[in-house]
Amino acid sequence: MTYILTIMHVKARQILFRETLMALFFKSPSRLLLILLFVSPLNSYATTEYDIPTDNSVLMAPNAMDSIYDFLGSKNWSEGQNFKNRDAKTGQFFLAVGSASILERRDSKNYIGSRNNAFDRAFLQAKKSMVEFLEAEIKTSMKSHYAEPSDSREEARIQRLVAEGLALESARAQGSAIASDVRSYGSDVGSQSIISAGTEAERLLIAEINNALRERGFDPNRPVNDQELEKILTESSFQKSIEVVANARIAGAQVYKTFEVLPNGNQGDIGVVLIYSKKLHQLANAIYSFNFASLPQDAPRKRLKDQIPTDPAVLLGTFGVNMKIDSNGYPALIAYGQAAPRTNSSNSLNAAYNKAITNAQGLIRTFAGEIVETGSKMDASESMKELVSNKALVNNDDSYEESISSVTDSLKINFQPPLHRWRFQHPLTGHVVAGVVISWTVSGAEWGRDIKEQAAIAPPKNTGASTDTQTNDQGKEAGSGDVSGNAKEGTYSSEGATASDDF
Repeated sequence: MTYILTIMHVKARQILFRETLMALFFKSPSRLLLILLFVSPLNSYATTEYDIPTDNSVLMAPNAMDSIYDFLGSKNWSEGQNFKNRDAKTGQFFLAVGSASILERRDSKNYIGSRNNAFDRAFLQAKKSMVEFLEAEIKTSMKSHYAEPSDSREEARIQRLVAEGLALESARAQGSAIASDVRSYGSDVGSQSIISAGTEAERLLIAEINNALRERGFDPNRPVNDQELEKILTESSFQKSIEVVANARIAGAQVYKTFEVLPNGNQGDIGVVLIYSKKLHQLANAIYSFNFASLPQDAPRKRLKDQIPTDPAVLLGTFGVNMKIDSNGYPALIAYGQAAPRTNSSNSLNAAYNKAITNAQGLIRTFAGEIVETGSKMDASESMKELVSNKALVNNDDSYEESISSVTDSLKINFQPPLHRWRFQHPLTGHVVAGVVISWTVSGAEWGRDIKEQAAIAPPKNTGASTDTQTNDQGKEAGSGDVSGNAKEGTYSSEGATASDDF
């Protein structure tokens, strides 16, 4: 019975608190968030917290975009239309750039994942520039207003504000009383969580009411009745809004170069140079349609494995997907992926390699074609009020929103095994990174399709007697291995059994 009465007592207090706040805040839905914070448990999750410098050190520190523009200057390239041969106007290509901050701290276990995210976001920023170059829909609006209000209107406005200020002041007192009552109940039942909830709810409630008082021209630290609002002699306002929307299919956008800049004390950022050309577009469409007849054939190059970097320090800073000419003279794709092991186990390292492969495969898929949608909206407003005391009140407000999305449909692609695997310890942060380099080639795609078709044809089942499996003299499959030291200590190496040459 005591337990039931306690539950009923808590429920009654919750209902009272809800109804009181709804009445005090004029039944505004947005303010009911305070009630939910008070009466409902909060789910928490781990986050990284750090202080942002209050000076201009971050704004003026070297960043990836500085490196990008230095690089473009060395190549005599610029954003937008370019030519491999500027004088002859041949080899036309489009160039776009993008950069994004690495959000995690350098000492966070999630730092390498944040680096990958920064690359993806920088790549999206470059694609946004390309999509808006293809076509963008833009909408703008501006409005200016000036008024000299009448005395009667001002008197009515002041009376309304005073009434609202008194109501808010009363709501603050009643809310504090209810919160105090809840804390007392928490003390009675010995629940620190109830006491903390009452304190936090009171803090949020008072902050909300104080903001509302300031919006109405009152000092929340002084009684409303002791304050006198001034009449407005003139008021002027200006509003501006710009909205840009773009939507296009991109096929054949490659990463030409990436930059990573980590200034002293900052998280740093990743920069991307994107290039699009007719040849890249043809390759993307060939992958998408599995039709390679229209692909141009060039002079054969070295095998792809001999064309990629193998220095892990270089691979650490290499992201994205780009085209090369293979040993048959056909365009091929090289994609770079990397990931960090979650723990120090070999299982986690293997998983990191697999995640790196998946990342690289995703880059090849998006190269083959994706729908990119972008949207940005900027709002700015400014107002000034001249008061009867010859004072001027100026308010400025601005906001900016941006969204970029990339979507692909399902597509069957023949992914060849990795050309190269590597691992490296980040020289600055100490994180271990596992990476891969994978490829897509015409010959590999065609051969993969042929093997699939052959494997799909099942031979007739054998209904005869089974045969014995031969073993070597030791009764095990041939192979070699070496163990030094005792069990679970020392080193171990092995070689798997060698297959026959009957292939």
